[in-house]
Amino acid sequence: MLPKKLVAGSTYTLRADMQNTGQGILSVGDYMLTVSDGDTPIPVIVDPLPYLEPENTGTITIHVQMPNKTGTLQITATLHHNDQSVLLQARQVALVPPPSVEIRSLLGWRKTGDASNVSVLVYDNNTLLQKFTGLSMKEGIVTARGLTNIIPGNPYRVVILVPGYLPRQVIGALQDKTTTIYPKRFLPLDFSGDGQFSWADILVGIQIAPLTVLARFFGP
Repeated sequence: MLPKKLVAGSTYTLRADMQNTGQGILSVGDYMLTVSDGDTPIPVIVDPLPYLEPENTGTITIHVQMPNKTGTLQITATLHHNDQSVLLQARQVALVPPPSVEIRSLLGWRKTGDASNVSVLVYDNNTLLQKFTGLSMKEGIVTARGLTNIIPGNPYRVVILVPGYLPRQVIGALQDKTTTIYPKRFLPLDFSGDGQFSWADILVGIQIAPLTVLARFFGP
């Protein structure tokens, strides 16, 4: 349930399977789950716990807020049932500062790769974890700093939006410091600004002066 490394100040949704190895039935309301760092409770919201007959297995889902500090925590997850407590997991968890993702790419075939108002979106599958807006790209490089809500080492989908260009995305592991990714060349075909290449782009593009269109591909 608990990874070995997390990002300080982040919120996580964590899941783990639990099997009822006892003789009695575990039903909602009969037991609760707590998470703590030593004697200090960690804020956690637990989804309704599963109804488990003996030998049955169910999934526990928790939403936990990590402290806004770095260092090593001695975290325990404990299940409480009636007057008994069962230790589900105990491990050291390293809290690291929010890392960064650096994007290196090319804007068309331009000599310089400068752009403003760049956006970077970080997804866990289809769930948006964080969005950075108003970033500047210099010579094809843009950096999003202060990543939170990620588990370092896990794969994520990073989407990069540059005005006037079709979006690019990269799926890969984000590490605990700075991760550099290399999207494919950005193509300046989003004349309509809708984030995709469609008939609207063709209709808008034919109304733009040819030299202006060429400058978007090969300009400085």
